[in-house]
Parts: sequence; structure tokens; C-alpha cells
Amino acid sequence: MAPGKRAQYKQTYRKEWETDDKLKAWIASCQCNSTRAMCKYCKCVVRAHHNDLLDHAKTQKHIRATSLCESLPVGQQKIDSLFKSTGSKVQDVISTKVAELKLTTHLAIHSPLSLADHLVCLCESAFPDSATASRVKMGATKCTALVTRVLGPTFSEKLIYDMKNSKFSILVDESTDCSNMKHLCIVVRYFSEIQQCIITQYLGLIRIEDASANGLYTAVKDVVK
Repeated sequence: MAPGKRAQYKQTYRKEWETDDKLKAWIASCQCNSTRAMCKYCKCVVRAHHNDLLDHAKTQKHIRATSLCESLPVGQQKIDSLFKSTGSKVQDVISTKVAELKLTTHLAIHSPLSLADHLVCLCESAFPDSATASRVKMGATKCTALVTRVLGPTFSEKLIYDMKNSKFSILVDESTDCSNMKHLCIVVRYFSEIQQCIITQYLGLIRIEDASANGLYTAVKDVVK
């Protein structure tokens, strides 16, 4: 940087402006540019500087737009209110899905999945004032599907992402089942850069067609490659 020159400072949008009495009625963040603010009345962008925002509020364009918006009939909804209503519904759906996934994870770790038929009803009766509990609809079938199709693949991807840049140890154990179908359980142990601790985690359970040394080696290699 040349002597006597300063790096230009770029002001970014501040969330606290949405509580400012002079700005909160019309200001919104600009999704495509953090150095700009959006005027909901004028449908235009303004530089995200407090003085610039106050100057914009004094323009004739903004004053006319404000007067027009405030003169709407009481029974006529503004577009923003429609989006807020939709956003509330989306948030309800998200909170319900999160509750279902948390219950499923708990059952997968601690209890048989068949308990889902009774646990959901118990939560609804135990927490009658909870809107989320009343919206959760999940039995053993849905619980099993969430484990095999959502949680299982997601946790596997997170595990592989965490361990792929680290050295790890493999622990294997073949099933002692006397039937013709045998399985091999694979567990990994490694130092997690994300959690900053040593992790011992289940990686997978694979069917074994060949229980010889070469067969087991090939099976493990196919999983971790």
C-alpha cells in the first residue's frame, strides 16, 4: 500500500437497524450484496451506511411510497405479511421434522424402534401445550425409514468427511452366526480434527461371501477405498 493511503472501509448491513425507530418499518437486508440495504417501500437498494439510510428516508420518493403503504385499507394485507405467514408455516414444518429426527436418533441409540408407536403418543399427552409435539406423526415404520434412508447415510457421509484426511485404525469382527450368511462389522478409530478428540465409530456391517483371509481383506478394502 502506498504511503499516505488508507484501505477503504466497507460498511456492511447491520441487523440492529431493523429495531431503529427511524428505519425498522421499511429496511431489509439485500440478499445479493451485504454492503447494501433494501427499502421495502421504494423497492430499491441503498448503500448500507446509517447516514445514507436516513437521507433516503427524507427523499420525496420515499415519503410518497411511505404515504401510499400506510394508506392501505386495514383489511388489505401487504405482501410482506403474506411472506411472514408463509415463513411461519415453513418454520412449523422444520421444527416438526427436527423433533421427529431427534426422537428417531434417540430410539436408534437407546431403544428398539418399535417403541416409536408409543413414544410419540406419550410425548403428545405429556406436553399438551406443545404445538410441535402435537404435529409429530411417527410410528415404527416411519422411524425405521428415517434411520435407513436419512440418518444412516447422513452420519456416514459426516464420518467419512471427518476421517478422510486423518490416519485411522480399523477394527473388524466377524459374526459367530452358524447360518450360511455371515457378516463383518467394521469400526474405525481416529483423531477427529473437527471435534479435537479421539473417536471410535461404527463404519458399517457388510455381508461376507468368502470368509478366508483374502476374502475378508477384499471386503474391508472395498468399504474404505
